[in-house]
Amino acid sequence: MVFTNFGQLYDLFLYAGVGFWLCLYQDIFRLIRCTAHPKAAAVFLLDLLFCLSGGCAVFLASLAIDSGRIRLLELAALGGGFAAARFTISRLVMAVALRVIHLVRRITRCLAAAYEKMTRPIRRQIIRCGHAFQNKIRLFLQKKRKKQPLFQKKGLQDSLTMVYNDNQE
Repeated sequence: MVFTNFGQLYDLFLYAGVGFWLCLYQDIFRLIRCTAHPKAAAVFLLDLLFCLSGGCAVFLASLAIDSGRIRLLELAALGGGFAAARFTISRLVMAVALRVIHLVRRITRCLAAAYEKMTRPIRRQIIRCGHAFQNKIRLFLQKKRKKQPLFQKKGLQDSLTMVYNDNQE
């Protein structure tokens, strides 16, 4: 097997490109973490998904580039491409993305506050109507409770008293 200088350089740049795209792929998961604030289990699943999909991508790239042979130089190129992306494009992407995320959060807070101010009088009226309706139901039920024994007493007849021991002396 003969390796030419041009072939090795070409493979080197291809693996560096794979590492570069792998870093940008990881930035997607970093953005998900920054926006969603997932719990520990979700972070573990995101990391597992990245590792599995990244490993498959590297494996498929090695199959396509070098028929599945991986050499130390190619792994170094993969790491170099990853590091190049991390310290250049990734920093820029994350800085811009975090500013956009903060801007969107600020806008949604302002819209939520405006919505709160607009709907506060309506909610107060609904709550007042609800309290009034609740009081009417309470009074109605109290009247029903007071009337109920009266209706039951009308149905009763006067009872006769019987004395079993009538001590007449």
